[in-house]
Amino acid sequence: MSVVRTWKSILWTIVLVGQTLMYGTYSVLVNLSKVDGNIIFDSSSMVLMTELFKLIICMVSLTASQFKQDKGWFPSISLSTAMLYAIPAFCYALNNNLSIFMQSQMDPATYMVLGNFKILTTGLLYQVIMKRKLGYIQWFSLALLTLGGGMSSVTALSTEIQSISEIHCTWLGLITMSLYCIVSGFAGVFTEYQFKTRTALSLLHQNILLYSFGIVFNFVLWVWQNIQHRKESKTTQPFHMFDGYTSVVWLIVFTQSLVGLVMSTIVKYKSNMTRVFIISSAPVITTFFSCLFFQLRLQPLFVLAGSFVVIATVMYNMDCSLSTRKLKRTYETTV
Repeated sequence: MSVVRTWKSILWTIVLVGQTLMYGTYSVLVNLSKVDGNIIFDSSSMVLMTELFKLIICMVSLTASQFKQDKGWFPSISLSTAMLYAIPAFCYALNNNLSIFMQSQMDPATYMVLGNFKILTTGLLYQVIMKRKLGYIQWFSLALLTLGGGMSSVTALSTEIQSISEIHCTWLGLITMSLYCIVSGFAGVFTEYQFKTRTALSLLHQNILLYSFGIVFNFVLWVWQNIQHRKESKTTQPFHMFDGYTSVVWLIVFTQSLVGLVMSTIVKYKSNMTRVFIISSAPVITTFFSCLFFQLRLQPLFVLAGSFVVIATVMYNMDCSLSTRKLKRTYETTV
Protein backbone atom coordinates (compact mmCIF):
# COMPACT_ATOMS: atom_id res chain seq x y z
CA MET A 1 0.00 0.00 0.00
CA SER A 2 2.89 2.36 0.89
CA VAL A 3 4.52 1.62 -2.50
CA VAL A 4 1.30 2.65 -4.29
CA ARG A 5 1.14 5.85 -2.25
CA THR A 6 4.80 6.59 -3.01
CA TRP A 7 4.24 6.15 -6.76
CA LYS A 8 1.12 8.33 -6.61
CA SER A 9 3.10 11.01 -4.78
CA ILE A 10 5.91 10.84 -7.38
CA LEU A 11 3.37 11.02 -10.22
CA TRP A 12 1.64 14.05 -8.67
CA THR A 13 5.03 15.76 -8.24
CA ILE A 14 5.89 15.18 -11.92
CA VAL A 15 2.46 16.49 -12.98
CA LEU A 16 2.78 19.61 -10.78
CA VAL A 17 6.31 20.38 -12.01
CA GLY A 18 5.21 19.93 -15.64
CA GLN A 19 2.14 22.07 -15.02
CA THR A 20 4.26 24.86 -13.51
CA LEU A 21 6.65 24.77 -16.50
CA MET A 22 3.79 24.97 -19.02
CA TYR A 23 2.01 27.70 -17.06
CA GLY A 24 5.23 29.69 -16.68
CA THR A 25 6.15 29.55 -20.37
CA TYR A 26 2.73 30.79 -21.57
CA SER A 27 3.58 34.50 -21.61
CA VAL A 28 6.99 33.78 -23.17
CA LEU A 29 5.41 31.74 -25.99
CA VAL A 30 2.84 34.47 -26.70
CA ASN A 31 5.66 37.00 -27.03
CA LEU A 32 7.67 34.62 -29.23
CA SER A 33 4.64 34.42 -31.57
CA LYS A 34 4.65 38.20 -32.15
CA VAL A 35 5.54 39.54 -35.59
CA ASP A 36 7.25 42.97 -35.57
CA GLY A 37 6.19 43.34 -31.94
CA ASN A 38 2.50 42.70 -32.66
CA ILE A 39 0.19 39.77 -31.91
CA ILE A 40 -1.23 38.89 -35.33
CA PHE A 41 -3.67 36.11 -34.41
CA ASP A 42 -7.16 36.50 -32.90
CA SER A 43 -7.08 35.82 -29.16
CA SER A 44 -10.63 34.41 -29.31
CA SER A 45 -9.60 32.01 -32.10
CA MET A 46 -6.69 30.65 -30.08
CA VAL A 47 -8.79 30.26 -26.93
CA LEU A 48 -11.57 28.65 -29.01
CA MET A 49 -9.12 26.06 -30.38
CA THR A 50 -7.85 25.39 -26.85
CA GLU A 51 -11.38 24.78 -25.54
CA LEU A 52 -12.13 22.55 -28.55
CA PHE A 53 -9.00 20.45 -27.95
CA LYS A 54 -9.94 20.00 -24.29
CA LEU A 55 -13.52 19.04 -25.17
CA ILE A 56 -12.40 16.44 -27.73
CA ILE A 57 -9.96 14.86 -25.25
CA CYS A 58 -12.68 14.67 -22.56
CA MET A 59 -15.28 13.23 -24.95
CA VAL A 60 -12.89 10.54 -26.22
CA SER A 61 -11.87 9.67 -22.63
CA LEU A 62 -15.49 9.53 -21.47
CA THR A 63 -16.56 7.37 -24.42
CA ALA A 64 -13.71 4.91 -23.75
CA SER A 65 -14.43 4.67 -20.01
CA GLN A 66 -18.21 4.35 -20.43
CA PHE A 67 -17.77 1.69 -23.13
CA LYS A 68 -15.68 -0.43 -20.74
CA GLN A 69 -18.20 -0.05 -17.90
CA ASP A 70 -21.23 -0.45 -20.21
CA LYS A 71 -22.90 2.69 -18.80
CA GLY A 72 -24.93 5.52 -20.29
CA TRP A 73 -22.87 8.26 -21.91
CA PHE A 74 -24.22 11.25 -19.96
CA PRO A 75 -26.44 11.30 -16.83
CA SER A 76 -29.72 13.18 -16.88
CA ILE A 77 -29.36 16.65 -15.34
CA SER A 78 -31.59 19.70 -15.13
CA LEU A 79 -31.06 22.76 -17.29
CA SER A 80 -30.45 24.90 -14.19
CA THR A 81 -27.63 22.58 -13.09
CA ALA A 82 -26.05 22.65 -16.55
CA MET A 83 -26.27 26.44 -16.73
CA LEU A 84 -24.25 26.80 -13.53
CA TYR A 85 -21.19 25.73 -15.55
CA ALA A 86 -21.78 28.64 -17.91
CA ILE A 87 -20.73 31.06 -15.15
CA PRO A 88 -17.09 29.91 -14.79
CA ALA A 89 -16.96 29.21 -18.56
CA PHE A 90 -17.77 32.88 -19.25
CA CYS A 91 -15.17 34.01 -16.69
CA TYR A 92 -12.48 31.80 -18.23
CA ALA A 93 -13.39 33.00 -21.75
CA LEU A 94 -13.05 36.61 -20.59
CA ASN A 95 -9.77 36.02 -18.76
CA ASN A 96 -8.13 33.94 -21.47
CA ASN A 97 -8.71 36.76 -23.95
CA LEU A 98 -7.59 39.42 -21.46
CA SER A 99 -4.36 37.50 -20.91
CA ILE A 100 -3.52 37.83 -24.62
CA PHE A 101 -4.31 41.56 -24.60
CA MET A 102 -2.08 42.14 -21.56
CA GLN A 103 0.96 40.79 -23.44
CA SER A 104 0.98 44.08 -25.39
CA GLN A 105 0.81 46.12 -22.17
CA MET A 106 3.71 44.63 -20.17
CA ASP A 107 6.72 42.35 -20.39
CA PRO A 108 6.34 38.59 -19.65
CA ALA A 109 8.02 38.71 -16.21
CA THR A 110 5.84 41.61 -15.00
CA TYR A 111 2.75 39.82 -16.33
CA MET A 112 3.52 36.72 -14.26
CA VAL A 113 4.54 38.60 -11.08
CA LEU A 114 1.45 40.83 -11.11
CA GLY A 115 -0.64 37.76 -11.93
CA ASN A 116 0.19 36.53 -8.42
CA PHE A 117 -2.50 38.90 -7.13
CA LYS A 118 -4.76 35.98 -8.06
CA ILE A 119 -3.58 34.39 -4.84
CA LEU A 120 -4.99 37.30 -2.85
CA THR A 121 -8.37 37.28 -4.62
CA THR A 122 -8.53 33.47 -4.45
CA GLY A 123 -7.77 33.50 -0.71
CA LEU A 124 -10.47 36.08 0.00
CA LEU A 125 -13.10 34.35 -2.13
CA TYR A 126 -12.12 30.96 -0.73
CA GLN A 127 -13.25 32.18 2.68
CA VAL A 128 -16.56 33.51 1.35
CA ILE A 129 -17.58 30.70 -1.03
CA MET A 130 -15.89 27.59 0.45
CA LYS A 131 -16.34 28.79 4.08
CA ARG A 132 -12.71 27.99 4.93
CA LYS A 133 -10.92 30.46 7.17
CA LEU A 134 -7.30 31.45 6.58
CA GLY A 135 -4.74 31.43 9.41
CA TYR A 136 -2.60 34.35 10.56
CA ILE A 137 0.47 33.10 8.68
CA GLN A 138 -1.57 32.76 5.50
CA TRP A 139 -2.90 36.31 5.86
CA PHE A 140 0.65 37.58 6.52
CA SER A 141 1.81 35.74 3.37
CA LEU A 142 -0.97 37.38 1.34
CA ALA A 143 0.04 40.80 2.71
CA LEU A 144 3.68 40.12 1.76
CA LEU A 145 2.54 38.99 -1.66
CA THR A 146 0.55 42.20 -2.12
CA LEU A 147 3.59 44.24 -1.10
CA GLY A 148 5.77 42.36 -3.60
CA GLY A 149 3.21 42.85 -6.36
CA GLY A 150 2.93 46.56 -5.53
CA MET A 151 6.71 47.00 -5.66
CA SER A 152 6.95 45.27 -9.04
CA SER A 153 4.11 47.51 -10.33
CA VAL A 154 6.02 50.65 -9.27
CA THR A 155 9.14 49.33 -11.04
CA ALA A 156 7.27 48.46 -14.23
CA LEU A 157 5.21 51.67 -14.40
CA SER A 158 8.28 53.85 -13.88
CA THR A 159 9.89 52.42 -17.03
CA GLU A 160 9.01 54.42 -20.13
CA ILE A 161 10.75 52.05 -22.56
CA GLN A 162 8.11 49.72 -24.00
CA SER A 163 10.61 47.01 -24.94
CA ILE A 164 10.34 43.31 -24.26
CA SER A 165 13.88 43.42 -22.87
CA GLU A 166 12.83 46.01 -20.23
CA ILE A 167 10.60 45.65 -17.19
CA HIS A 168 7.53 47.74 -18.13
CA CYS A 169 3.77 48.04 -17.69
CA THR A 170 1.10 50.53 -18.79
CA TRP A 171 -1.71 51.89 -16.59
CA LEU A 172 -4.22 50.15 -18.86
CA GLY A 173 -2.31 46.91 -18.36
CA LEU A 174 -2.41 47.35 -14.57
CA ILE A 175 -6.18 48.04 -14.57
CA THR A 176 -6.79 45.06 -16.85
CA MET A 177 -4.62 42.88 -14.60
CA SER A 178 -6.73 43.90 -11.56
CA LEU A 179 -9.91 42.82 -13.35
CA TYR A 180 -8.19 39.64 -14.53
CA CYS A 181 -7.15 38.64 -10.98
CA ILE A 182 -10.62 39.26 -9.52
CA VAL A 183 -12.35 37.24 -12.23
CA SER A 184 -9.70 34.49 -12.02
CA GLY A 185 -10.10 34.14 -8.25
CA PHE A 186 -13.89 33.93 -8.52
CA ALA A 187 -13.80 31.47 -11.46
CA GLY A 188 -11.33 29.16 -9.70
CA VAL A 189 -13.20 29.01 -6.38
CA PHE A 190 -16.64 28.77 -8.01
CA THR A 191 -15.41 25.91 -10.24
CA GLU A 192 -14.06 24.03 -7.22
CA TYR A 193 -17.38 24.53 -5.42
CA GLN A 194 -19.28 23.10 -8.41
CA PHE A 195 -16.86 20.23 -8.95
CA LYS A 196 -17.02 19.13 -5.31
CA THR A 197 -20.73 19.65 -4.62
CA ARG A 198 -22.11 18.11 -7.84
CA THR A 199 -21.08 14.58 -6.89
CA ALA A 200 -23.53 12.95 -9.32
CA LEU A 201 -21.34 14.13 -12.21
CA SER A 202 -17.85 12.79 -12.85
CA LEU A 203 -14.92 15.09 -13.62
CA LEU A 204 -15.21 14.26 -17.33
CA HIS A 205 -18.94 15.11 -17.36
CA GLN A 206 -18.27 18.41 -15.60
CA ASN A 207 -15.40 19.28 -17.92
CA ILE A 208 -17.57 18.58 -20.99
CA LEU A 209 -20.21 21.01 -19.70
CA LEU A 210 -17.58 23.64 -18.83
CA TYR A 211 -15.73 23.41 -22.17
CA SER A 212 -18.94 23.28 -24.23
CA PHE A 213 -20.04 26.62 -22.78
CA GLY A 214 -16.48 27.91 -23.26
CA ILE A 215 -16.65 27.07 -26.98
CA VAL A 216 -19.97 28.91 -27.35
CA PHE A 217 -18.70 32.07 -25.61
CA ASN A 218 -15.39 32.14 -27.50
CA PHE A 219 -17.07 31.48 -30.86
CA VAL A 220 -19.43 34.44 -30.31
CA LEU A 221 -16.44 36.59 -29.30
CA TRP A 222 -14.46 35.47 -32.37
CA VAL A 223 -17.34 36.39 -34.72
CA TRP A 224 -17.71 39.79 -33.01
CA GLN A 225 -13.96 40.49 -33.23
CA ASN A 226 -13.94 39.64 -36.94
CA ILE A 227 -16.98 41.81 -37.66
CA GLN A 228 -15.24 44.72 -35.89
CA HIS A 229 -12.02 44.04 -37.81
CA ARG A 230 -13.87 44.04 -41.13
CA LYS A 231 -15.56 47.35 -40.28
CA GLU A 232 -12.25 48.98 -39.32
CA SER A 233 -10.31 47.69 -42.32
CA LYS A 234 -13.32 48.14 -44.67
CA THR A 235 -12.81 44.74 -46.25
CA THR A 236 -15.30 42.16 -47.50
CA GLN A 237 -12.96 39.20 -47.19
CA PRO A 238 -14.39 36.09 -45.46
CA PHE A 239 -13.43 35.15 -41.93
CA HIS A 240 -10.24 33.10 -41.50
CA MET A 241 -10.06 31.20 -38.22
CA PHE A 242 -6.32 30.51 -38.44
CA ASP A 243 -4.98 33.86 -39.65
CA GLY A 244 -1.62 34.57 -38.03
CA TYR A 245 -1.20 31.00 -36.75
CA THR A 246 2.37 29.69 -36.56
CA SER A 247 3.93 26.60 -35.00
CA VAL A 248 4.40 28.64 -31.79
CA VAL A 249 0.67 29.49 -31.65
CA TRP A 250 -0.23 25.81 -32.07
CA LEU A 251 2.25 25.01 -29.28
CA ILE A 252 0.39 27.51 -27.07
CA VAL A 253 -2.92 25.81 -27.92
CA PHE A 254 -1.49 22.37 -27.07
CA THR A 255 0.18 23.39 -23.79
CA GLN A 256 -2.80 25.45 -22.62
CA SER A 257 -5.12 22.51 -23.33
CA LEU A 258 -2.98 20.34 -21.05
CA VAL A 259 -2.83 23.12 -18.45
CA GLY A 260 -6.64 23.38 -18.42
CA LEU A 261 -7.18 19.63 -18.09
CA VAL A 262 -4.63 19.27 -15.29
CA MET A 263 -6.01 22.34 -13.46
CA SER A 264 -9.51 20.86 -13.46
CA THR A 265 -8.12 17.61 -12.02
CA ILE A 266 -6.29 19.56 -9.31
CA VAL A 267 -9.41 21.58 -8.43
CA LYS A 268 -11.53 18.40 -8.27
CA TYR A 269 -9.21 16.16 -6.23
CA LYS A 270 -6.93 18.64 -4.46
CA SER A 271 -7.90 22.30 -3.94
CA ASN A 272 -7.54 25.80 -5.31
CA MET A 273 -4.62 26.24 -2.94
CA THR A 274 -2.62 23.70 -4.99
CA ARG A 275 -3.62 25.66 -8.10
CA VAL A 276 -2.42 28.82 -6.36
CA PHE A 277 0.97 27.17 -5.68
CA ILE A 278 1.43 26.56 -9.42
CA ILE A 279 0.40 30.12 -10.27
CA SER A 280 2.76 31.61 -7.70
CA SER A 281 5.73 29.46 -8.74
CA ALA A 282 5.36 30.26 -12.45
CA PRO A 283 6.96 33.78 -12.41
CA VAL A 284 10.34 32.22 -11.64
CA ILE A 285 10.04 30.12 -14.81
CA THR A 286 8.80 33.11 -16.85
CA THR A 287 11.61 35.39 -15.66
CA PHE A 288 14.25 32.74 -16.42
CA PHE A 289 13.01 32.19 -19.99
CA SER A 290 12.52 35.96 -20.52
CA CYS A 291 16.18 36.52 -19.63
CA LEU A 292 17.15 33.61 -21.90
CA PHE A 293 15.09 34.53 -24.99
CA PHE A 294 14.59 38.29 -24.69
CA GLN A 295 17.69 39.31 -22.69
CA LEU A 296 15.37 40.85 -20.09
CA ARG A 297 17.26 43.27 -17.83
CA LEU A 298 16.11 42.88 -14.24
CA GLN A 299 16.03 45.89 -11.91
CA PRO A 300 17.00 45.59 -8.20
CA LEU A 301 13.53 46.59 -6.93
CA PHE A 302 11.92 44.01 -9.24
CA VAL A 303 14.26 41.29 -7.90
CA LEU A 304 13.39 42.30 -4.32
CA ALA A 305 9.67 42.23 -5.17
CA GLY A 306 10.10 38.79 -6.74
CA SER A 307 11.88 37.59 -3.57
CA PHE A 308 8.91 38.75 -1.47
CA VAL A 309 6.58 36.82 -3.78
CA VAL A 310 8.68 33.64 -3.45
CA ILE A 311 8.90 33.96 0.38
CA ALA A 312 5.14 34.61 0.61
CA THR A 313 4.44 31.58 -1.59
CA VAL A 314 6.64 29.24 0.49
CA MET A 315 5.13 30.50 3.78
CA TYR A 316 1.57 30.22 2.49
CA ASN A 317 1.95 26.70 1.15
CA MET A 318 3.92 25.42 4.16
CA ASP A 319 1.16 26.68 6.44
CA CYS A 320 -1.49 25.05 4.20
CA SER A 321 0.39 21.73 4.36
CA LEU A 322 0.71 21.91 8.18
CA SER A 323 -3.01 22.71 8.53
CA THR A 324 -3.94 19.75 6.31
CA ARG A 325 -1.74 17.38 8.34
CA LYS A 326 -3.26 18.61 11.63
CA LEU A 327 -6.79 18.05 10.29
CA LYS A 328 -5.81 14.57 9.10
CA ARG A 329 -4.33 13.63 12.48
CA THR A 330 -7.43 14.98 14.28
CA TYR A 331 -9.68 12.96 11.97
CA GLU A 332 -7.62 9.77 12.49
CA THR A 333 -7.71 10.12 16.29
CA THR A 334 -11.48 10.74 16.28
CA VAL A 335 -12.15 7.73 14.07
